[in-house]
Amino acid sequence: MDKEVGNRIQQARIRKGMSRGQLADKSGISSKFIFQIEKQGLGFSVDTLMKITQILDTSYEYLLDGQE
Repeated sequence: MDKEVGNRIQQARIRKGMSRGQLADKSGISSKFIFQIEKQGLGFSVDTLMKITQILDTSYEYLLDGQE
């Protein structure tokens, strides 16, 4: 996965006023894995993407392509 996707996830999380731990708790994804997505561009499943978009109230288009 692209590091830009991780950057956009981090930006959306911060805009929502959430910590990495809060996102982890709400999504059922470990905070370590969220860190790896945000900072290292680690790949993730479509299911994980959909959980993140719902919790952060954003679109998958924005997270993947930067298009709002």
